[in-house]
Amino acid sequence: LFRSNSLQNRTQVYGVLDSLSGSITVGNTLATDLTGYTISATDGSGIIITNTTTGVITCNLAGLYLVDVHCVWDSSTTGSRLLNVNGSGFVYALDDNNSSTLATNIAYTNEMQFSSVVSLTAGGTIKAYVQQNSGANRTVSNANLKVIRL
Repeated sequence: LFRSNSLQNRTQVYGVLDSLSGSITVGNTLATDLTGYTISATDGSGIIITNTTTGVITCNLAGLYLVDVHCVWDSSTTGSRLLNVNGSGFVYALDDNNSSTLATNIAYTNEMQFSSVVSLTAGGTIKAYVQQNSGANRTVSNANLKVIRL
């Protein structure tokens, strides 16, 4: 905690995974992790570590984190799409209220975005996943995952 007469500023701690290396095929009703990012960035403190291959962001300090994830689905008007995060070290379990669901009969967008504040233990991990029920394989591209320590 900072004293009221302190002029100290906290440095922003963050981790970002961006730009999938191609698209990911998502089978009907199968939860599929978003992996294979080509770009990563952190603030360099070592508190947040990114892994482009596995799509996992590790948070080495317990606390509250803002998680934001975005993806683009291919065109299809059948079924619905889900975008969510999972991992380890969550103090409170995420449920379906902490996800984004898109009814695909809406013709104007295939983009999805989801944000939530999560409480993690030290060493907690976060990764994004998608799921769909169109009755056929669908693809996801252009995804990113961002984590900011609050």
